[in-house]
Amino acid sequence: MSSKWNDNDYHPYADEYYPLSKHYGGPGAAGLMKKTGIKGLIVHITDGNSLLSSLKTTWENRAASAHFAVDKGGTIAQYIPLSQRSWAVDGWKVDNLWYSVENVAVHGETLTDMQIRMNGYLLAWLNGEYGVPLKLAATPDDSGLSYHAMFTKSKPCPGKPVIAQLQDIVDAAVGLNGG
Repeated sequence: MSSKWNDNDYHPYADEYYPLSKHYGGPGAAGLMKKTGIKGLIVHITDGNSLLSSLKTTWENRAASAHFAVDKGGTIAQYIPLSQRSWAVDGWKVDNLWYSVENVAVHGETLTDMQIRMNGYLLAWLNGEYGVPLKLAATPDDSGLSYHAMFTKSKPCPGKPVIAQLQDIVDAAVGLNGG
């Protein structure tokens, strides 16, 4: 696999790009997304108030990554080509079928209105691009909008306050699609 991004590897809503050069989610390291079976978007939090640019270094030095991150002001950054999977949940079975978005927040915080809106843009894009339903995923085998802790009991990510906001993200995506 090439370490260069193809033109269709860039997300249309991303404002900033910090391509990972090494580690599990870096180009060519984790493998390709199963584009014919995309299930949806998994919401995470950074559990810190990191700058989007500093997440690149963090992820290149530990077993973690996500395709996108959204800061509190609503800026979206992209770290991994859309054709390649992240190492956000397991690096393989789950990450092969789900895109992941980290939101700058500390455990126990809620997302800002702009974070909800931009997560909605990502979900609406997945709906248009892959037919991902604009709904909450009820189980790990379902499709739609999900959250990290649904797939693993070892991580409380993104926390109850953010989980309580997931329907707001779905509603934002529905509004963008004219529903």
